[in-house]
Amino acid sequence: MSNILASRYESLPWPSRPVPYETDPGLPLADAIIARVSRTSALWQQFAFIGDLITVAADGSLTYREEVPVDHVQESSLLEGAAEHFVVTLEYGEGHDEIDPFDIEAGRNREGDAGHDQRYLHPVIRHWRGTDLVATHRMDENLENDWARERSHRQPLAAFLSAQLAGRPAAAQP
Repeated sequence: MSNILASRYESLPWPSRPVPYETDPGLPLADAIIARVSRTSALWQQFAFIGDLITVAADGSLTYREEVPVDHVQESSLLEGAAEHFVVTLEYGEGHDEIDPFDIEAGRNREGDAGHDQRYLHPVIRHWRGTDLVATHRMDENLENDWARERSHRQPLAAFLSAQLAGRPAAAQP
């Protein structure tokens, strides 16, 4: 809320940082996302409501803004100059509130259901071009909340981001 008020009444920009990369932005951006979802309290406590915003400028440069209300993204000036953007949230999967997490039998009953890997809190990355949702990547849940695992989390996220950003120019480094 403080960033919205500072922007609206004090004309202060939303705090941001660049995500530097040399050729392929997928891995540096994946590392930035994993670092955030591993340490943020806002995304945990305000799941699906607060997200991180990554804007992609026409020149390919990436800007990372933390803790933006998801509904505020499209109506704010944060997208000015952005060719596209990503929103990172933590979310529960469908049906998460229907099963007792301590009931061993419930887990066994859902083993045949592929959706059980996204029942609990996990990162969701949505790629937007303007108001059009282009793609969504749901990282696998992890009961230890460790999304830095190379094969199951980091590589699939980096591959998703690289594919989404393929053909973009390499950003000029500061």
